[in-house]
Amino acid sequence: MTSNFQFYAPNGGEIRGTYEVVPGFAPVTFGDGERSFQHAGGTEMHWDATVTQSINKVPMFADYDGHDWLQHHLIPSEQSLSKPTLEIIQHELKVGQALEAARALRSALSELPKNHVMHDLITLPTAIHELGKAYDVAKSLTITAIERELAMRQTHPEDDAAAA
Repeated sequence: MTSNFQFYAPNGGEIRGTYEVVPGFAPVTFGDGERSFQHAGGTEMHWDATVTQSINKVPMFADYDGHDWLQHHLIPSEQSLSKPTLEIIQHELKVGQALEAARALRSALSELPKNHVMHDLITLPTAIHELGKAYDVAKSLTITAIERELAMRQTHPEDDAAAA
């Protein structure tokens, strides 16, 4: 089932696609007994290991200007959202990125022998829990701000014309 419906980034930019990480291996040559190296050209990509980046299981998208957006940030109009709404979205992204970084740290630490984990990191699960709650609030504020602004555009289309 294919649709021709288009969504845009909240800044009005065209969406390029999902934000993916694709592992690859680039051949190298080593210098005269040194550990220095140079890339030898080409990269072998492992497409089957591609991972769509996400925050709290919500897929990330990129626009042609290189900005990242979450799926619930996308809008049905090329007209940019207001600066205050864009700032709310950016705040949500920063909290979400911190949450994902903390989760990645927890995962990496779980691979270490228990005696190598510093005592101070014992509070990491609490930090992740608190970041999760903060993210849920930020996401809720973002969704509400976007919905309100889009609803205002429908009730006051003359404001859209004046802003353009």
